[in-house]
Amino acid sequence: MTSRFQQRAIAAAGGLGVILGIAWAWSAAGGRFANLWRTPAQQGDRLMARRQFAEAAKTYPDPRHRADALYRSGDFKQAAAEYGRVATPEGSFNRGNALVMAGQYAEAIASYDLAIRGRPGWNDPVRNRAIAQVRLQRIHPPNDGSEGTGGQIKPDEIAFDRKPADSRSRETETVTGGTMSDAEIQAVWLRRVQTKPADFLRAKFAYQQSRTSDSGNGRQGDRP
Repeated sequence: MTSRFQQRAIAAAGGLGVILGIAWAWSAAGGRFANLWRTPAQQGDRLMARRQFAEAAKTYPDPRHRADALYRSGDFKQAAAEYGRVATPEGSFNRGNALVMAGQYAEAIASYDLAIRGRPGWNDPVRNRAIAQVRLQRIHPPNDGSEGTGGQIKPDEIAFDRKPADSRSRETETVTGGTMSDAEIQAVWLRRVQTKPADFLRAKFAYQQSRTSDSGNGRQGDRP
């Protein structure tokens, strides 16, 4: 009788050990076994939710989602290449945005033109084309004696709107003073408004408009 009880106890302990071993292996694997039941697109979505954008880009099977993930990771040149494989006005528009962020303004203008022709009446590519055009002229001005910025801009105040993860209200963060290059502004954008790429473009456009207005009035540094 005792021997049978001991045998059952040993068997139960062994079964529990197997269960605990499986649980430990699952934990050690970080839940990777779950990917066996997920499609590549679902795996990519999961990585995006975890803000693992570069990894998500390697997982997504379609170019549009890969491009979105690359854009969010800050790899703008590769994002532009992937958006170039999306043969829609939206793909051309997004490619233009990625090229603006990469500082390739002439190529961005060409992409915006494709978006405008493919979807007449769409204002977003028209507006962003103006951003790229102004920036291109600032860096490579026409031969009329005017001077470019050499890739540097000096904002009095650049405002970035963002929506915090723990709040429904909108906040505004600012960067004041100093001289910032495009790369530095991109770094601020990546850090603060990564989910709102349009905010970077609006801030950049607003600054360029203020510079144009100030130059026309013979003033520098005053915001309209």
